[in-house]
Amino acid sequence: MIAASDSEADQSIKLVVRDAVLAAIGEQNWTSRDEAAAWLTDRLPVLEETAKQTLRASGSAQTAAVTLSREHYPTRNYPGFSLPAGEYLSLRVVIGEGEGKNWWCVVYPSLCSAAQSELPAKAASAGFSEREIRLITADTDGIKLKFKLLEWLSGKKS
Repeated sequence: MIAASDSEADQSIKLVVRDAVLAAIGEQNWTSRDEAAAWLTDRLPVLEETAKQTLRASGSAQTAAVTLSREHYPTRNYPGFSLPAGEYLSLRVVIGEGEGKNWWCVVYPSLCSAAQSELPAKAASAGFSEREIRLITADTDGIKLKFKLLEWLSGKKS
């Protein structure tokens, strides 16, 4: 969910559109990432129309584009778990020029509003192994994920 700009008004509208799109998706019981991707792909026009109608109802003249694509995200740390940086299949909702800050969540397994205590169960039901669950919940038994190429690139950049 990418706002048109970082203005307070555009960031506020982004959250209204977010809520409408998440409501249109609803509670899904997808059993795989492929199933989630197929479901979302089939409904891209409906989700885009939901975003556009929400913008109009909010009094905004902006438009929205909804796509499903692979995008790179930085490491995200949450209380009790962490998602490593990487390329993820993404449902993108871009409002206007898409020059503002984004809001994102994991759609499969749904972690958009999952409480920390629900995370292991949701991840297990999505097919994550016990080891993978430990990696994202920081119960890593001393394992630390590192990406040598990213470290090297970061050193070159600085």
